[in-house]
Amino acid sequence: MDFAQRQLLCTFTTLAELEFELAAIARTYKVDGDIYVLQNQDVPEDIYLTYNVRRDMVTPRRPKTISVHRKKDYNVIYSINALNLMAVGDFSGSLNPRHEIDWDRYRNSLVVVNGKSITVFPTVLLKIVRPTK
Repeated sequence: MDFAQRQLLCTFTTLAELEFELAAIARTYKVDGDIYVLQNQDVPEDIYLTYNVRRDMVTPRRPKTISVHRKKDYNVIYSINALNLMAVGDFSGSLNPRHEIDWDRYRNSLVVVNGKSITVFPTVLLKIVRPTK
């Protein structure tokens, strides 16, 4: 599948609901590739599932699921809203189009927006799951 036709999604779940959510994702979407199961290092019960789907197959959207992007070299998963806040340059409040994001600061994490601030969840890869057809 052409990369431009794919969308990376992240579903938030818990360790107790992991198997249920994996099965629900497989029923809801045609997953392109594997599902990466990331565990929050600080709160091991919190699980983040990342996976690619075809752009034209993202509705209906699973509950607790957002569209995300990935900075592969740093293993950072981030929402576009988080990227916008990261680009504000040291969070000083002024947008600087030349500001370079210090991706090392977010290495191995999920970065999302909570209200008007960035929330960084340090992650570790728990496992990789190949969804059944």
